[in-house]
Amino acid sequence: MADSAETVKKTVETATATVKATADKESRIAKATAEQEAAVIEAKAKAEAAGIYGTAYTADPELYVWLRSLDALEASLSGNARLILATDAPPFQALMSPPPKPTVAPHPPGAQP
Repeated sequence: MADSAETVKKTVETATATVKATADKESRIAKATAEQEAAVIEAKAKAEAAGIYGTAYTADPELYVWLRSLDALEASLSGNARLILATDAPPFQALMSPPPKPTVAPHPPGAQP
Protein backbone atom coordinates (compact mmCIF):
# COMPACT_ATOMS: atom_id res chain seq x y z
CA MET A 1 0.00 0.00 0.00
CA ALA A 2 2.92 2.33 0.71
CA ASP A 3 4.22 1.72 -2.80
CA SER A 4 0.88 2.72 -4.25
CA ALA A 5 0.80 5.96 -2.27
CA GLU A 6 4.40 6.72 -3.28
CA THR A 7 3.56 6.09 -6.94
CA VAL A 8 0.54 8.38 -6.78
CA LYS A 9 2.57 11.05 -5.02
CA LYS A 10 5.33 10.90 -7.67
CA THR A 11 2.75 10.99 -10.46
CA VAL A 12 1.11 14.07 -8.95
CA GLU A 13 4.49 15.78 -8.45
CA THR A 14 5.48 15.03 -12.05
CA ALA A 15 2.17 16.32 -13.38
CA THR A 16 2.47 19.45 -11.22
CA ALA A 17 5.99 20.12 -12.46
CA THR A 18 4.89 19.63 -16.08
CA VAL A 19 1.94 21.99 -15.72
CA LYS A 20 4.14 24.62 -14.01
CA ALA A 21 6.85 24.35 -16.68
CA THR A 22 4.28 24.66 -19.46
CA ALA A 23 2.68 27.68 -17.81
CA ASP A 24 6.09 29.34 -17.30
CA LYS A 25 7.03 28.73 -20.95
CA GLU A 26 3.72 30.08 -22.24
CA SER A 27 3.96 33.18 -20.06
CA ARG A 28 7.52 33.90 -21.31
CA ILE A 29 6.35 33.51 -24.91
CA ALA A 30 3.33 35.78 -24.33
CA LYS A 31 5.50 38.43 -22.68
CA ALA A 32 8.09 38.33 -25.48
CA THR A 33 5.36 38.59 -28.11
CA ALA A 34 3.76 41.56 -26.33
CA GLU A 35 7.12 43.32 -25.98
CA GLN A 36 7.83 42.80 -29.68
CA GLU A 37 4.41 44.17 -30.66
CA ALA A 38 4.89 47.15 -28.34
CA ALA A 39 8.26 47.92 -29.95
CA VAL A 40 6.69 47.86 -33.42
CA ILE A 41 3.87 50.18 -32.31
CA GLU A 42 6.33 52.55 -30.63
CA ALA A 43 8.54 52.68 -33.74
CA LYS A 44 5.53 53.48 -35.94
CA ALA A 45 4.39 56.19 -33.52
CA LYS A 46 7.84 57.77 -33.44
CA ALA A 47 8.02 57.76 -37.24
CA GLU A 48 4.57 59.35 -37.46
CA ALA A 49 5.52 61.98 -34.87
CA ALA A 50 8.68 62.81 -36.80
CA GLY A 51 6.59 63.31 -39.93
CA ILE A 52 4.20 65.59 -38.06
CA TYR A 53 7.09 67.59 -36.61
CA GLY A 54 8.60 67.94 -40.09
CA THR A 55 5.31 69.13 -41.56
CA ALA A 56 4.80 71.61 -38.72
CA TYR A 57 8.32 72.98 -39.10
CA THR A 58 7.92 73.32 -42.86
CA ALA A 59 4.57 75.10 -42.48
CA ASP A 60 5.80 77.69 -39.97
CA PRO A 61 9.38 77.41 -38.61
CA GLU A 62 9.04 80.28 -36.13
CA LEU A 63 5.84 78.96 -34.58
CA TYR A 64 7.34 75.46 -34.46
CA VAL A 65 10.41 76.69 -32.53
CA TRP A 66 8.19 78.69 -30.16
CA LEU A 67 5.93 75.69 -29.44
CA ARG A 68 8.89 73.33 -28.97
CA SER A 69 10.38 75.84 -26.50
CA LEU A 70 7.14 75.68 -24.51
CA ASP A 71 7.28 71.86 -24.65
CA ALA A 72 10.83 71.98 -23.30
CA LEU A 73 9.74 74.23 -20.45
CA GLU A 74 6.84 71.95 -19.58
CA ALA A 75 9.11 68.90 -19.52
CA SER A 76 11.66 70.75 -17.36
CA LEU A 77 9.15 71.92 -14.80
CA SER A 78 7.64 68.64 -13.69
CA GLY A 79 7.19 68.34 -9.97
CA ASN A 80 8.51 70.97 -7.59
CA ALA A 81 11.30 72.43 -9.72
CA ARG A 82 13.00 75.79 -9.95
CA LEU A 83 14.35 76.91 -13.27
CA ILE A 84 16.87 79.68 -13.82
CA LEU A 85 16.99 80.87 -17.41
CA ALA A 86 19.21 83.31 -19.23
CA THR A 87 17.15 86.09 -20.80
CA ASP A 88 18.44 85.16 -24.26
CA ALA A 89 17.51 81.46 -23.92
CA PRO A 90 14.71 80.25 -26.23
CA PRO A 91 12.52 78.98 -23.36
CA PHE A 92 12.70 82.38 -21.66
CA GLN A 93 11.87 84.10 -24.94
CA ALA A 94 8.86 81.80 -25.39
CA LEU A 95 7.51 82.96 -22.02
CA MET A 96 8.15 86.64 -22.60
CA SER A 97 7.07 87.06 -26.21
CA PRO A 98 3.78 86.29 -27.89
CA PRO A 99 3.63 83.48 -30.41
CA PRO A 100 4.79 84.49 -33.87
CA LYS A 101 2.19 85.41 -36.46
CA PRO A 102 1.34 82.49 -38.75
CA THR A 103 3.13 82.54 -42.07
CA VAL A 104 0.28 80.72 -43.80
CA ALA A 105 -3.33 81.80 -43.85
CA PRO A 106 -5.51 79.66 -41.58
CA HIS A 107 -8.20 77.58 -43.22
CA PRO A 108 -11.78 78.81 -42.74
CA PRO A 109 -13.86 76.63 -40.42
CA GLY A 110 -15.13 73.54 -42.19
CA ALA A 111 -12.75 73.97 -45.15
CA GLN A 112 -10.40 71.19 -46.20
CA PRO A 113 -6.68 71.99 -45.74
